[in-house]
Amino acid sequence: MKFPPRTKRFDWDYVLYGNSGCVVFTSKNWNATGYKVLAASPSAKAPPLPQKNYKDFYKGQSEDFSRIRAAALLSRKESLEAGGYASKEKDYLFDSDWIVGDWMKKALSKNSFGSPSAIEQDSLFSFNLSEWTAAISMLGLFGGGEQSRTLARILTLAKDESVLLSALKAVQDCGYDPSGALIDAIELLIKNSQPSQDGLLKESCAALYSVCRFMGRPTINSKGMRLLSTLQLPQYSAATKEEARKIYERLAKLKI
Repeated sequence: MKFPPRTKRFDWDYVLYGNSGCVVFTSKNWNATGYKVLAASPSAKAPPLPQKNYKDFYKGQSEDFSRIRAAALLSRKESLEAGGYASKEKDYLFDSDWIVGDWMKKALSKNSFGSPSAIEQDSLFSFNLSEWTAAISMLGLFGGGEQSRTLARILTLAKDESVLLSALKAVQDCGYDPSGALIDAIELLIKNSQPSQDGLLKESCAALYSVCRFMGRPTINSKGMRLLSTLQLPQYSAATKEEARKIYERLAKLKI
């Protein structure tokens, strides 16, 4: 039993123990202070947790992973394009974010350590390149601001052309760009692309048109026309120049 410390307000010299569970502290100046000792019953032990079976854990994880993986299937894209999926939208967004987030995590890790630009599947519960690109290509079908910011990050981080093309296709589905991050990412992509990358540059033109059409005249005047004019420089191929010219004319005709 631990006794209270001696202080000016509580000074004691002797301790008396009573049969009824009392403890009395007395001092030489005839002061006495008593306490009743309460017997605390020991707390009941919690029942032991059942031992987990790895096979059950693996089965559950595999079922969840298979459901999420379905987000990269053509049937999911058809459902998004058809619309009317309101009751499933929460699940669709979760599955899409999981796959795209998996790519993003690996891209950030590779870039941080200066590793090669190719990102490979590195664990059992991971996705492959075709699943990443499929999920990325569907982001524009959701049409939200969060997806717009995600696409801007992908266009900035990605080195694999198949990932870049998927992101540009998604921008063509919805050019919503409230922060301007998307148009900035397209500008950076065009600047960093090789003039020989005709496919990438032509898709960049189409994505640029989508953003300008959605965001209106300020975006067209500030960056849209200028970027398309840049693609008329001598180093670019005839195919790229022709695509840029067509998009330039389409933007000029927009009554916005």
